[in-house]
Amino acid sequence: MCLVEDASSLPRFLEPIPNKTVVVGRDVILPCSVDNLKGYKVAWIFVETQTILTIHHTIISKNPRFSLARNDHKHWYLRITNVKPSDRGYYMCQVNSDPMMSQKGLLEVQGEY
Repeated sequence: MCLVEDASSLPRFLEPIPNKTVVVGRDVILPCSVDNLKGYKVAWIFVETQTILTIHHTIISKNPRFSLARNDHKHWYLRITNVKPSDRGYYMCQVNSDPMMSQKGLLEVQGEY
């Protein structure tokens, strides 16, 4: 017997990740809102370098400027402090469902290069 999950029971993104523009040296927060997460995990990835930044509650990046804020099981926020020009690019919020789900938002950086 093969059990297939009903599409309505799978996680879903509540809203897109907004593109953001930030000035060098400032802080930025990128939101990812997921409904019906259940036992699945949320990861943040910096697409430009394929760097895994966070997996669920764990910070993978050794860069202390990256942190994760979460105020409930639906809302996951990637915080980047003291933004640098090298932080410019796409950030992906990914859910390890089957099939895997993801969405991206663009961070633009303005100021000294």
